[in-house]
Amino acid sequence: MYKGDMEETKKKEDKEYLSIDVDESQDSDDEISIDFSKVKNFFQKKKKDKIEEAEEKVEEIEEGITETKEELEKESKQTYEEEKEESDDEEISIDFSKIKDFFKRKKEKVKKGSKKSTDKESSEDEISIDWKNFINFFKKNKYIIPVLLILIAVFFSTFFRMYPVYLPATDNWATSSVHNSVKANIKNQINQQYPNLPDANKNMLVESQFKKVLEQEKQQINDQIRATSDYFKAKMQDDAGQTYLLAIDPYYWYASARNYINHGQFGDSYNENGEKIFSLRNGREDMNPTSIKFHPLIGAWLYKFLHFFNKNVSLMGVIFIMPVILIGLSIIPAFFIGKRVGGNLGGFFAAMIVAINSSLLSRTPAGFSDTDSYNIFFPLFILWMFIEAFEEKDLKKSVKFISIGGLLTGLYSTAWGGWWYVFDFVLVTTGIYLIYQFILNIKHIKNGFVKYLNIPVIKNSIIIGGSFFITSAIFVSLFKGFNSFVMPFRGPLSVIKLKEVAITTIWPNVLTTVAEFNKTRFGAIISQMGGQLLFSIAIIGIILTVLIKNNENKRDVKYAIFLTIWFIGTLYGFTKGVRFAILMVPAFAIAFGVSIGVIYNYLSRWLSKGLHVNKYISHFIIIASLLLLLISPIQAAHRTALNEIPSMNDEWYDSLIAIKENSEDAIITSWWDFGHWFYSISERRVTFDGADQGERIHWVGKSLLTSDEDESVGILKMLNCGQEKAPHILEKYFENNTIKSIDILNKIILQDKKQTILTLKKENLSDKAIEDIIKVTHCDDLIDQYYITSEDMIGKAGVWGHFGSWDFKRAKMWKTVHELDYNEGIKILKEEFNLNEDEADNIYYEIQNNKADRWVSGWPGYLSGLNSCNEKDNLLKCGNGLEVNLVNMEAYISTQQGKILLNSLAFINNKKEFEVKMFEGETARYSAALLPNGKSIIMDPKLAGSMFTRLFFFDGHGLKHFKILSDKRQITGGRIQVWKVGWEEGETNILEELKVIDIS
Repeated sequence: MYKGDMEETKKKEDKEYLSIDVDESQDSDDEISIDFSKVKNFFQKKKKDKIEEAEEKVEEIEEGITETKEELEKESKQTYEEEKEESDDEEISIDFSKIKDFFKRKKEKVKKGSKKSTDKESSEDEISIDWKNFINFFKKNKYIIPVLLILIAVFFSTFFRMYPVYLPATDNWATSSVHNSVKANIKNQINQQYPNLPDANKNMLVESQFKKVLEQEKQQINDQIRATSDYFKAKMQDDAGQTYLLAIDPYYWYASARNYINHGQFGDSYNENGEKIFSLRNGREDMNPTSIKFHPLIGAWLYKFLHFFNKNVSLMGVIFIMPVILIGLSIIPAFFIGKRVGGNLGGFFAAMIVAINSSLLSRTPAGFSDTDSYNIFFPLFILWMFIEAFEEKDLKKSVKFISIGGLLTGLYSTAWGGWWYVFDFVLVTTGIYLIYQFILNIKHIKNGFVKYLNIPVIKNSIIIGGSFFITSAIFVSLFKGFNSFVMPFRGPLSVIKLKEVAITTIWPNVLTTVAEFNKTRFGAIISQMGGQLLFSIAIIGIILTVLIKNNENKRDVKYAIFLTIWFIGTLYGFTKGVRFAILMVPAFAIAFGVSIGVIYNYLSRWLSKGLHVNKYISHFIIIASLLLLLISPIQAAHRTALNEIPSMNDEWYDSLIAIKENSEDAIITSWWDFGHWFYSISERRVTFDGADQGERIHWVGKSLLTSDEDESVGILKMLNCGQEKAPHILEKYFENNTIKSIDILNKIILQDKKQTILTLKKENLSDKAIEDIIKVTHCDDLIDQYYITSEDMIGKAGVWGHFGSWDFKRAKMWKTVHELDYNEGIKILKEEFNLNEDEADNIYYEIQNNKADRWVSGWPGYLSGLNSCNEKDNLLKCGNGLEVNLVNMEAYISTQQGKILLNSLAFINNKKEFEVKMFEGETARYSAALLPNGKSIIMDPKLAGSMFTRLFFFDGHGLKHFKILSDKRQITGGRIQVWKVGWEEGETNILEELKVIDIS
């Protein structure tokens, strides 16, 4: 009897009380639902008969509830999930039939039975039925709303990440270029007509005339802008219109995927042991055997799949689009994790942060096909499985979920070397959660320790944590080898010592100069996440995960534990390098989404119940207000995406193809940054690249810094023969004395083979030892050598100059003494390094007060750009403050203290010879170069006569071993020079067009 009454009551309530509840984690629908039927009561007086009728219904329902209380309690456990699903359906349904009442004008009381009233009620019923069908559709398809919200986030993610495909930035460049050109023409005409007019007046005329020209020649100017924009785009795209890959590292993955397609492996050859290797990446020396690489493997498989349907698909195009796909997929777990605590709205905001976070976007746009995407994809899916495992009531299903997490951890280990941090976070979270449960249930320990461990929450946590550890160990060992599984225990220490130098070795550490490993301040971390407001909301979200209660009216601390550990861990990683900023994004997104979801629920209840604001209105206002928080991140995403353009262009591509076309086998040497470009495009060997620098950073830096052409060629010859083997073979025969080995090597690279043999014999080395050394310094089978100097290397001079001038003796001093007390340190400096008391005292305190990479060697750089110079009365004045007396070639620099004599000046003298003139007396710490084209540049004295200065700024004038192969200028103005190195002296480079300064 009661069951039938309840069904009838429910039908009536369905008509009068349909609601939307975004927070799916709450117990009571009544507490956080929006009742649009209350809209009428909000504007109209309550009617007594309606109240009485409602009271009767309540009494009837209460009686029914009392009668069936026992039955419901028995069935509650089995029907909990069904009730939750029904609740979810109600949460996302809206009674649109009630909205009409909100917009109806207030009417005077109408007599019962009137025709007008009857007609209107009939009309309302018809509308109600239509909307009810619409609502029922969403109730039957409860995942429609989540899917729509996910698709919205995916749309924003894809929209911004696809900017590099269309390169919209070129439209701005073109507009600026054309407008500036028009203004320049107008200004030239004004200068001719009104030469004596003040500049301010001229500028006003220019702007005035420019506006007129824009109106009169609008179509022509727009056509010119489009043509210019297309020209810029074409320079950053290949012949098929495919935008070049962004940055540098993606070319490594592109080349690896190409190897897999062409050779069935990630290398291109095999070593003596039959192991697969990538022969182009380490000169003529074999690289370590290649292993499974998840990113190029997926890229190759995706290419093969798409190429089956469309033969015009290019591998570069597939690699180009992969970050868009991976981040789009990553939005799915972000949504469902956020939804767990914050409801649909919380999930949506979590997904949106992943989609539009500018820090993440800068590392994952289309074309930036590096491993960064996996640092979002895998951690989010692993965390999702971890949460589902804990939330699942069936232990078998929990183990399945966490085992999937272990499988994903194994795959993650093949995608990125730092995979272990998520593994550690999961285990630490489980451990802390267990400790929390141990304390919470400590009263049960009196029943015995075994029973204590069998408490469901404790037992399940142990099983889930253990299953994750075991499955992760299995899959990591399977995919990467068992030795890789030690990384979760060794990895944190490696992060701490990531950029330390001169600690375990006296060789320099290249990571001190890698931009993405630069340290950053805490304020920058907050800015990368979206600013103080958004960061504060995320922190509040972590706190709220502790305060809110779950469906069992208990606080669930595991979310807070995991998010806190993730925040702290990635914050520390952030201090070790800006690249690690993106590791925080998943935790930040989830915490932010949870905070938004919980805040929404509390505010909606407060407005509707506390202030008696209509629920529909309150929900609309709150959601609209919260959506405003996304405006700033969306704007930041647009600005970031707009600047995502490829560094590669036609000029670089053509320069590297020139090497390919002019050699069968060759080694390319330049600074390491662009190494991946060099071998992937030219398909020729490189000395080093962005993933493999080693000790070669010293030797290549020295080849650029030295002022001796023979020394530079000698270094290149040594690298051509055996890369960085030479000093270590010498160490073997000099009792591991690195400093002595380096000193001898610096001598013999300047000598020919016969002289080298004599030098080594004087060191009492055996014929076998001499033969071993000669093989890696003066080999007979040298291959073609190319040397690249480019515009970007001007700004990097401090870096390659630092490594090139590395002082191994000072490095050993620092390594030996920096942790010793005064007396012990002084003793070693005097005995081992032959310093007197005063010298040892000074050196000791210098070591204690300076970092290794600052004390061991300096950072010589170019201190100004190229500036034009004007001559008047034999005095040359330049825009950078340089003044040169053309009679005696004395050079001064203008400072706040007045003119100071320079340390030295590099120039071409009247004999057409390159000369570096040194000045005596009190001089500045600067030098300068006066170029043949009439421009000048200020620099560190170490660079004045350097090989880079001579090659790049003086076009190799006076050199005998370097012949130009290619000299191109990019659309940005940057220059690229490719030099063919001759092992024997050739004709001296003489440039006839040089403007020689006559000092006679």
